[in-house]
Amino acid sequence: MKKFIISESQYNKLLEISVPQYTDRVLMVKNFLDKHFVRGDKETNEFLTPNKSVVISINDMGQPVSTLSFKDLFFLIQDQFKEILPNINERDAFLKQIIKDWYNKKISKDGLLSINF
Repeated sequence: MKKFIISESQYNKLLEISVPQYTDRVLMVKNFLDKHFVRGDKETNEFLTPNKSVVISINDMGQPVSTLSFKDLFFLIQDQFKEILPNINERDAFLKQIIKDWYNKKISKDGLLSINF
């Protein structure tokens, strides 16, 4: 086995190449969510089912348009960002985590999620 000695800047370049950077993708989805949705309060429907967290779709003027469940929001985001990752299973897990972190305001300003991808 051979050993290589590299500088810190070379090491950082290797990290950039070898570790996928998802922060730009996280921020892209977050910006879309911020522009088109607001977090809703938990609601109880007429059948008195347990409380659910909801998201409210808004128009360009900031007026509420419709209420969506997390499942509905996921399908909408999944359709909007089909090409964000090549692997479908990885993409779905990635988008679900973004939605959870966006709703709970856990996405950092640098685009880091509460769970690493």
